[in-house]
Amino acid sequence: MAEQAEQPCKVLVVDDHGDTADLTSRLLSYQGYEVRVANGYQEAIEAARAARFDVMVCDVGLGDGDGCDLLAEVRAMYEVRAVALTGYGMKADRARCERAGFGHFLLKPVSLEDLKAAVDSASDGLPCADVERGVSL
Repeated sequence: MAEQAEQPCKVLVVDDHGDTADLTSRLLSYQGYEVRVANGYQEAIEAARAARFDVMVCDVGLGDGDGCDLLAEVRAMYEVRAVALTGYGMKADRARCERAGFGHFLLKPVSLEDLKAAVDSASDGLPCADVERGVSL
């Protein structure tokens, strides 16, 4: 029986700020993740319907919706691990993200090292996590 080829973890990056989405995507792609960018809530739903993602890195304050609501809608389709990447840093914001099911909370601006660490941690234990990743930062 042939071994199944290992596939990189699939990450959906959701951010309505184009530069942030692009930088996040480039960093994670460089680290060996397969990345798709969605520039808002509706685009993210369409992406999640078209493909199954292992991890979602999501802004909370999207122009066309709320990241916590988005996570719930994606999780109604399938299980996905999630990292909140947001400019909302109050204690209540963090608690709201935790209640919504985000396993990691990152406050913008985030360091590249913290972003990589959060996504690596979120994907830990998944079959795709065994795929060799890019260089360390």
